[in-house]
Amino acid sequence: MSLKSPCCGLILCLPPFGILGLQRFYVGDFCMGILYFCTLGFFGIGWIIDLCIIPGKIREMNALLTQPKTVIHQTAYQGTSAPVASDPLLAQFVQSSITQRAVQQSQQAQMTQQLLHQQQETIKQAQKEKEYLARQAREKEERERKEKEDKAKEEKIRESMRQEFLIQQQQRMLHQYP
Repeated sequence: MSLKSPCCGLILCLPPFGILGLQRFYVGDFCMGILYFCTLGFFGIGWIIDLCIIPGKIREMNALLTQPKTVIHQTAYQGTSAPVASDPLLAQFVQSSITQRAVQQSQQAQMTQQLLHQQQETIKQAQKEKEYLARQAREKEERERKEKEDKAKEEKIRESMRQEFLIQQQQRMLHQYP
């Protein structure tokens, strides 16, 4: 990108160019340029505001273009490669970003471990509940089986008692009526 002239920006702000948004295209703000073009400079209000703003905006763009670029290079840092900047403020920002990222990753790992532990506890509890229900079902089946056996024994005893009673009656009858 090349440096822009504030005077040229002011000339583009004047009618009819300013109302059509050409000053916005000049500073690289294409979306606003299209919007100005379609609304005739926000019905003239945006055009008047741009008369004050555009020269300052052009000066800011030119200042950014003329600043020396900060070089970031890779350096071995404790066995890993970490970005280090030649500008101390940028180096501090990069280092704080790396630290913040490491803290976030550590927190995510802790949360993942907590969730995994909760899931394992839930699975253990579900298994215990399943075992308890299975034990209850086995005990119920055992009780029912014993009850059936007891009923069958009682029925056999009743049947044998009935037959004994019948045999005894028959014998009495035989003794009474020879």
